Amino acid sequence: MCQPCGCGPYIEQGHKAVLNRVIAIIKEMGVTAENAQRFEDGERICGLIASKLASGEDEEVRQIAKWVMALHKRTYAKKSEAYAAAARDVFAKFPAKGAARDIITTWHQLEQLCRELSEEDISSVEDAAVRDAFLAVRHVHDDLKERRIEFMKRYHLED
Repeated sequence: MCQPCGCGPYIEQGHKAVLNRVIAIIKEMGVTAENAQRFEDGERICGLIASKLASGEDEEVRQIAKWVMALHKRTYAKKSEAYAAAARDVFAKFPAKGAARDIITTWHQLEQLCRELSEEDISSVEDAAVRDAFLAVRHVHDDLKERRIEFMKRYHLED
């Protein structure tokens, strides 16, 4: 459970509150089995960008890396532009409307809450499309390495 996404209060209230919130998010955001990866792409591109910006724990190494980055400023500028363009494209393709940060936060909350539910919990949902969306969210990280490689190729991104 992570606090920034707001999943905590639902988890503390129990499975029924979690299930109700999962159903509400799926319906509000229009999550389907077919489009779940488009939401995950938002987390993916932000994770890729953030991993390049993270300060790390070793200040000396960080300072050396910053110096080397300054030496290669043009190369890094091109990479940065490619990552920003990919992020803008991913955000534009979200099936839900709203601010990208809000959509990604709600998506993350959905992922966290889905982990709290059992197959039995979700089988109690009558709406088959909601059940399928739940299962898609539950399996969105399957084949993670392959999906990351495909994403990098799709947007012509370099590591």
